[in-house]
Amino acid sequence: MRQATVLTLALALAGGALAQSLEWSGSLKTGLGYRFSDQGLTANQSTLDLELSTGLEDADLTARFRFTYDALTGQATFALHDAYATVYLEGLDLAVGQQVVSWGSTDGINPVDALNPRDLRMPFADPQAQKLAVPMVRATFYPDEEGRYQLEAVLVPTFTPSTPPAPEWAPAQPLPPLAPGVVGVNPPETLLPEPELENVQFGLRATGNFDVLEGFDASVVLYRGFRHTPTAKAPERLYLADQDPDGDPTNGPFVLQPRLGYDRIHLIGLDFSAGLSFLEVEGVVVRGEAAYAFTEDPEGTDPYVANPYAQAVLGAEYTWENGLYTELQLIEDYQKGDQGQDDTWSTRLMLVSRYELDERWRAEGVWLHSLKDGSGLVAPSVRYTFADGVTGTATLLALYGAEGSELGSFRDNTQLRFDLEYAF
Repeated sequence: MRQATVLTLALALAGGALAQSLEWSGSLKTGLGYRFSDQGLTANQSTLDLELSTGLEDADLTARFRFTYDALTGQATFALHDAYATVYLEGLDLAVGQQVVSWGSTDGINPVDALNPRDLRMPFADPQAQKLAVPMVRATFYPDEEGRYQLEAVLVPTFTPSTPPAPEWAPAQPLPPLAPGVVGVNPPETLLPEPELENVQFGLRATGNFDVLEGFDASVVLYRGFRHTPTAKAPERLYLADQDPDGDPTNGPFVLQPRLGYDRIHLIGLDFSAGLSFLEVEGVVVRGEAAYAFTEDPEGTDPYVANPYAQAVLGAEYTWENGLYTELQLIEDYQKGDQGQDDTWSTRLMLVSRYELDERWRAEGVWLHSLKDGSGLVAPSVRYTFADGVTGTATLLALYGAEGSELGSFRDNTQLRFDLEYAF
């Protein structure tokens, strides 16, 4: 129904644009993944993306379609990814439809970027590619003629959850010993927020560009909505009728029904980017983000409601004289503990590098390391350009750490992936 509404809007605008030029572009990508632990395939998938766009006098229309065939499962899917219209008014841009909004300044991990759900089936995929477009209304106000200040307001009428991780990436959740009377456990039931007025999600972002240092941008973000990943709720007991001799089914055996729900949050955050020059070094860029999420269990007294949490990222990037790009980030995570338990802190380091060897060869690398438990991942990749728009990429994803650590638990998922892409 949501996609049908977006298509109706898109077709209505397109009808008035028959005389306008229609631009199109896209890509065809096929990928193959190999896991070392069991010598099995992790991916054998082809994806066709097609983007259509047209410009009116004071408006644009954009739609992107995606066709995917997964040879491992034999499933083929065709979906509308983005479809939205943007109207340009004096001092105001208004975009309506199914779209992705990206907030934040740092690379890869963005604490303030809370509007769109994500496809988490492969957690270490490109974070931007993970984002799922959802129906929304986005208004961007420009109070000054120079465009140095902006105020963005985004309204998301209905809730869409993130796609959960694939089984091999799902955190281990062993079942506790079954209580007396339990004769079975059903698959989890998912409880989504109802499509009603009080569940509408809303975000605000105020941004300013200031003439200090070598350039300085800063934003403040407010978000009212829901977490896109679920929290375990109180399980329900499904009693078996006619199993108690006294006729009271609540005295007899029962099946346990686990439930998952999505908690309401109020998030406040900020992000910035600044250009720096010191001594004889020029071109250093420092970026930072931080966000704190308030939940409906501020003291951690309810085990079935998410506790408040926060995340902060501080990084610096620099391109050396030989063209080598490097970026170092410090990532801090905080989770308030349940009542009577300690709060949890986690610190990670991330190093990103990129180097263009020549017009055809490009090397990249990512290293993520947890200072809390010593686990981490290394992801080097090499890309080769065969021709204009045709590239091949080989990527190694290697995870390390002790069993039970944050990333060491997934070390059996160490894999090698090959991708071939044609962009047109």
